[in-house]
Amino acid sequence: MKIIINTSTLKQDEFDLSPEFINNLVNEIASQNQENHYIYFYPMKETLPRHKVLNNITYEPYRYWFTKKGQVIGRVGILQSLRISKFNYIKVAFLLTSQFINLFLIVRKHKPDYIYSHWIFPQAFITSIVSKITKTEYVFTSHGSDVTLLSKFKPLGTIILKFVIRNAKKFTVVSQTNVEKISNLVSQDHYETKLKVIPMGIDDLFFKKNIPSTNSESTNFTYYGRLTEYKGVDLLIRAFKRSLEKDSNIFLTIIGQGNQYSYLSNLVSDFQLQKNIKILPFQNKDQLIGHIDRSDAVIIPSIETEYEFEAGPLSAIESMARKKICIVSDTIGFMSYIDSKSAIIFSSGSEDSLTSSISKFLDMNNKDRSDMILESAKIVEIFNFKNISKEHNDYLFKNS
Repeated sequence: MKIIINTSTLKQDEFDLSPEFINNLVNEIASQNQENHYIYFYPMKETLPRHKVLNNITYEPYRYWFTKKGQVIGRVGILQSLRISKFNYIKVAFLLTSQFINLFLIVRKHKPDYIYSHWIFPQAFITSIVSKITKTEYVFTSHGSDVTLLSKFKPLGTIILKFVIRNAKKFTVVSQTNVEKISNLVSQDHYETKLKVIPMGIDDLFFKKNIPSTNSESTNFTYYGRLTEYKGVDLLIRAFKRSLEKDSNIFLTIIGQGNQYSYLSNLVSDFQLQKNIKILPFQNKDQLIGHIDRSDAVIIPSIETEYEFEAGPLSAIESMARKKICIVSDTIGFMSYIDSKSAIIFSSGSEDSLTSSISKFLDMNNKDRSDMILESAKIVEIFNFKNISKEHNDYLFKNS
């Protein structure tokens, strides 16, 4: 079997700091199905991939801009790139056109059994058109904010979503919240027989057992992820400032990149919090795990904006796998797995609620913390990538 993976997000080699949850999913599927051939089809980056072929996976980036240095959309994503520069609207238009033309050509070249797209727009939408032309079956996964974006452009968004769903063989979503968002646009009668909720998984490295205990006299909090509006990092900084008024011996490490980097850095400076809050760029996986292990708790401050919501996030599950307590917003997609026994939950967008939740963590005794970590460990096992990948493969690619 031959499968083309149409995605806008991909880590193409060890030098690429892009999120790698798509790699983790597909690489595990590929390792379990060595007889199949998988082709990563994604926007070209500023550098070419170190390897063109690895085992039964081929990397085929497509060019959408005139120079290598101009291929920057994939670094932060389409929506974030539009926020960074209005000039990127032109690049996105080129990207959409190039994706359609090159996907058509690569399908003609490889004659795949399936096209597997990630995100409804633009990938699954473009795939659905190419599928019609080439008579190639396709499946897709929605990761959350793609549905929110379409909902803001009714009735066109509804038309696009119906078209993509109607012509897909099957599709998955990463959380039950995703299903609810889709149901606001399209009746379940259109898709209930071809939909399954399967979350993304977490890398095996997060299950390593050598987790050092934190014996620091200070209390260290960590946030990691994109630095963009719906992640709520500015809310976190404001709440942390208030928490410092009660306890000056707490520290926060923010790890990530995105269109809000300068704004957040200036916010830390304006509040004169440089001693207690540091902002670091994305880290490789081993470095990231080191930061998590040195922290006492990880904070997930996500909010829902006009165009985006947090369908996961995997950072909560990864941190739980490292036996860390998570302080999480109540609007995240994984709330269907998390409860007050397994995490500290605060009201999304509320500075007061987040400040109170930080205080709640600081006041917890060792037994309460241990009990919460034990409860969260039960959730983590669901997200093992070996299981998640098999579930995706069995549902999407095996004949009913």
